Amino acid sequence: RRGGRASSRQCRLLRRRRLPFECRIVGDGPLRSLIPGDAPNVSRFPEVAPQAMALMYRAADVFLLPSHGEGLPLSVQEAMATGLPVIVSQDEGFTGMLASEGACIAAERTAAAFRQSLEQLAEDPRSSDLLAARGRALAVREWGLDLMNKRYEALIRELTGSKSRWQTP
Repeated sequence: RRGGRASSRQCRLLRRRRLPFECRIVGDGPLRSLIPGDAPNVSRFPEVAPQAMALMYRAADVFLLPSHGEGLPLSVQEAMATGLPVIVSQDEGFTGMLASEGACIAAERTAAAFRQSLEQLAEDPRSSDLLAARGRALAVREWGLDLMNKRYEALIRELTGSKSRWQTP
């Protein structure tokens, strides 16, 4: 469900067009065999410790998630919070909210559409910067640490029927 076929085809299309790129595949899954181990311009990082993910995000120019059949992946939220422009499959349930905020490129889940989205960002740095800024603003507004703590606290209070220990009577 991670979009390995689209990733493999998109790498081949970028090579054919002689566009300079490096594709970093972070994480592992059942579709790993779809991209040959010796594929040029491709580096694999099957196991990355959570504390090392920030380095992966900082090393990237764009975050592409070609997968399908997921909820809102934490990796998308983290990439946006890091300030990366994000490209996701347009048919995912979470894509509508991100796209309506102008916080991602929602592409058809094909190699050609992903390649076109990557080229668009590479050719228009201002557009890429704006997309990244909107994504970061959305991440801070919707998934910031203080806000998420308040949401969890409210949910726990609702589920347990108790009041917050920080509330004054």
